[in-house]
Amino acid sequence: MNVSAEIILGIVTCLCGLLSGAVAKMWLAFTGELKDCKEDRKALHVKTETLHSQITEISTAVGKLQGRLGQE
Repeated sequence: MNVSAEIILGIVTCLCGLLSGAVAKMWLAFTGELKDCKEDRKALHVKTETLHSQITEISTAVGKLQGRLGQE
């Protein structure tokens, strides 16, 4: 059986098209997940800074209270 070069080229071209489509879909999925992770990281950083400020305020208040109790 003779398989012509055109048929082989057509099959190879079709496979390359399928492969490039799959790679493109994977890349889009990856970049979407990466974007989500970056946004989550930013939100967590803001929350961490807020909590740090609150802890500082509480610590200062406790220190002042300890100072008042120690003076009595």
